[in-house]
Amino acid sequence: MFFLLRLIVFVLVTTFSHICFSYDENDLKKFLETNSCEYCDLTNINLVDKNLKNANLKGSNLSNSVLNFSNLEGANLESAILINVYFKLSNLTKVNLKNSDLSQSVLVDAKLEYANMVGSKLVNTYFTDANLNGADLSFAILSNSNFIFANLRNVNLSNANLEGAILNEANMEFANLYKSKLRYAKFINANLSSTMLQDSDFSYTDLTDSNFYKASMRYANFSNSIIKNTNFKFANVIGVNFKGTILEGIDIKNFTE
Repeated sequence: MFFLLRLIVFVLVTTFSHICFSYDENDLKKFLETNSCEYCDLTNINLVDKNLKNANLKGSNLSNSVLNFSNLEGANLESAILINVYFKLSNLTKVNLKNSDLSQSVLVDAKLEYANMVGSKLVNTYFTDANLNGADLSFAILSNSNFIFANLRNVNLSNANLEGAILNEANMEFANLYKSKLRYAKFINANLSSTMLQDSDFSYTDLTDSNFYKASMRYANFSNSIIKNTNFKFANVIGVNFKGTILEGIDIKNFTE
């Protein structure tokens, strides 16, 4: 009886592993020959340092794969499943990642300039030192993601969810965070100058040493936040909620109303 039980467990485990972590060889062959494979199974694949420019992988599953140092400029990854994928130092300029799932993936030092990431799921994703200049992340879910030292200049984050995200030292100049959710996020020494923050929720955030020069903050919620030595010079704070906020080293006279 015990032996039979062990045999059943072994069969189930090996079968499950094959289904979840092995790519389809026919799908891989098709992709390598045509640079296109929609809704394919390419899980657990190694595509390090490959030229995949303008590749079409719409709806495909590349979870647990490694694509470090690869060129995916202009690639179509709309609605793709990219959970726990490594894109370190990869080129994803102008890539289409609309409605894709990149949760727990690593995009450290990746190039994502002008990428389309509208509605994407990026929970617990690493963007450390990544360049996202001009990218569109509106309506994206970015909770608990890491953007330390990331370039988010001119990024569209309107209606995005960044709750619990870490954006220390990030450059967010001219970014659009209209109606974004940023509760419990960290913006220590971050640059948010000339940003659009209207109707956004910054409650319970840490904004120590950050820069909001000329930011439009109309009707934003900054309640219960930590705001120490933060620059609000010429910022528009009409209707802003500062209830319960720790304000230290702030010159209120610099606010524009």
